[in-house]
Amino acid sequence: MKVFAPGSGGGPCNYPCGHLDCHTLIQMAAGLCVCCNQPAGYETEFIVMHDGRLLHLNNCPPPLPANDPITRTFWQKIFRGGSVEQKGESK
Repeated sequence: MKVFAPGSGGGPCNYPCGHLDCHTLIQMAAGLCVCCNQPAGYETEFIVMHDGRLLHLNNCPPPLPANDPITRTFWQKIFRGGSVEQKGESK
């Protein structure tokens, strides 16, 4: 998803308005990325996860190998929003 700049086609109005769509786009652009903790911003591609959190597509650190336990735990917590258990493990 991409929020276009205010005043451009497809972006929010560049003046105070009462449009619900404009306020939604402004709030989305101000939302923080779960990876880098920076605002999603305008003209930047990001995804909205199932729980409403945002994730930049281009600005986050490159992924480490999938078998790395730290990376696996980090991404599973982001995408599942909870603790991580591997198969066969119990809390």
